[in-house]
Amino acid sequence: MLSNFYVLKLLEEAGLPAGVINFVAGDAGLITSELLTHKEFAGVHFTGSTAVSIASGKRSVEISENTDHTLE
Repeated sequence: MLSNFYVLKLLEEAGLPAGVINFVAGDAGLITSELLTHKEFAGVHFTGSTAVSIASGKRSVEISENTDHTLE
C-alpha cells in the first residue's frame, strides 16, 4: 500500500495536478459506501479484491446510471 502512495507522489511531482488521482486507504466497505454516495463522485478505477469489486459495482449501479466504474 505504501508503494501506491509513493507512485502517486511521483506522478504529482511530474506534473499531474493534485486531485486527479486520489489515494484512499482504510476500511474498503466504508470507503466504497462513502464514495459511491457522494454527490460529486464521477467514477472510480478499482484494483483490488474480487469481493469489494463486485460489491462496489453493484452499489454503483444502484446509486447512479452515470457513474463510471472500471474494475480490474
